[in-house]
Amino acid sequence: MQAISTIPVPVKSQLSSQLGENQSKEYPLANGDELPELTEGEIMEYRIQKKYRLEREAKRVAYQKSLMQPLYPTIQSTEDFLLYCQQRTGQNITIDQENAQVINLLSHYFAGIDCQLNPMKGILLYGNIGTGKTTLMRLMQEAPHASFAIESAQEIINEYAADGVQVIEKYSRLIYNNNTASRYFGNREIGLCIDDIGTETEAANFGNRKNVVAEILSMRYAQLHGPTTHLTTNLTPAELKEAYGARIYDRLREMFNVVEFPHTAQSRRQ
Repeated sequence: MQAISTIPVPVKSQLSSQLGENQSKEYPLANGDELPELTEGEIMEYRIQKKYRLEREAKRVAYQKSLMQPLYPTIQSTEDFLLYCQQRTGQNITIDQENAQVINLLSHYFAGIDCQLNPMKGILLYGNIGTGKTTLMRLMQEAPHASFAIESAQEIINEYAADGVQVIEKYSRLIYNNNTASRYFGNREIGLCIDDIGTETEAANFGNRKNVVAEILSMRYAQLHGPTTHLTTNLTPAELKEAYGARIYDRLREMFNVVEFPHTAQSRRQ
């Protein structure tokens, strides 16, 4: 049987110095062999792996704590939820007979309280121009369990014209949140609401013309599930079918709860 000895203090100090660890730690070696000096690559790899271990442990602890907390610790009603959303986003909205039903449906859906809509589908919100669709989705976008970014269809088209196919890939996935410190509850990946679809122009990048929104919706349909995609539009479902074709229209029916403002709703823009 090989004799086991501990690392001599100078060698142990050398290792501790290299790895930046507590120097009181004992490192057993066989036959008193000296510890070989670590390369810079080995030291870097060790530190990276240690960082990953600490991050995984922190996430595990945070997840266990989250299991002990209710999903909405201070939200007991849709009224509380709306107040919370106004405080969180800075968006204010006047509730009246033209939007009360829509706000009620969306508040129950995003708060997860007695939801009348399918919680595994997104929202397709449509109504006349200026009825407050974008404002309402901005109000809801930091719902704790279903946060989402908002991008207008035309902005996505313009981005594609400048940067090409990588834009389609970008918006076909969950959206990366760069501001985890103050937005979207620290979630790295969030959903997407494409605002004002159906009126965007067809885009071209180096002569390649594409219906960019249709391609993004097709890819999100194939790759993502649950309430991760939302849309707003001035077009009726029939007009959307004409704009995007029967195949995309059928997928829209599968992906979304259709929520409609009353036909009598007037523009709120001054």
